[in-house]
Amino acid sequence: MGSREIDHTAWSVRAFGSAAADVERRIHPRAPAASIDALLESCLADEEGHAPLPGVVSSWSVARRLDWLVAIRMAGGAATEHVVMTCAVCRAQFELEIDLARCRLAQDDGPVEFSVAHGVSRRARLPTGTDHSRWQSERTPLVLAATGLLVDSRPDVLDDEATQALDAALAQRDPLRELSVETACPECGASARQLVNLEEQLLGAFASTQRRLLGEIETLARVFHWREADIADMPAWRRAFYLDRVSREGA
Repeated sequence: MGSREIDHTAWSVRAFGSAAADVERRIHPRAPAASIDALLESCLADEEGHAPLPGVVSSWSVARRLDWLVAIRMAGGAATEHVVMTCAVCRAQFELEIDLARCRLAQDDGPVEFSVAHGVSRRARLPTGTDHSRWQSERTPLVLAATGLLVDSRPDVLDDEATQALDAALAQRDPLRELSVETACPECGASARQLVNLEEQLLGAFASTQRRLLGEIETLARVFHWREADIADMPAWRRAFYLDRVSREGA
């Protein structure tokens, strides 16, 4: 196993929506790999203030990329994420709060070991952003995706049972990939364990932030005829001040 230290200090983090660059790249939950690349490259900086070089964040493990997404969300002031759940019994919808601080987990990017038939052990690397993007674009079958992660010397394709064993090993290493939460329906009282796609939830929140920022820019540009980049570069409190003035004057 590798180091269990949390890599929270290698990069500084700023809130998404706090710079003009945040309106230039489309953030959309239906294009998760590209959206995560855009968020990490825009909102992370090294000690000298430089963003990650193109392609660097794509080489990070999916788990590490999700950890930094949580960090960016928290930099914007969010302490919890509100997730809409549906009761499997009465179909009522209710909100669940996810504590984001508890979602920042120690990262171990070393290979995982898993057992296949006859007690044979295999080793596989963690999937990266590059893998994620390729699987989405090529619609890679699960068995072939799993086989592509193998790092041992055996070239054979994994069967369904071995693929499931690898999937379980990856889930144990990265419990946030499908966050399992215990819920109780406020309407009928039914309890259930449900899965939360935290990555999808965060991307939806960032997309909403971007749409809200674009809406604010549109309003101020229409009223004051300011440049988009200048409005986007304003601190949030200044935009809020001008928007309040526009609202009060009925413009």
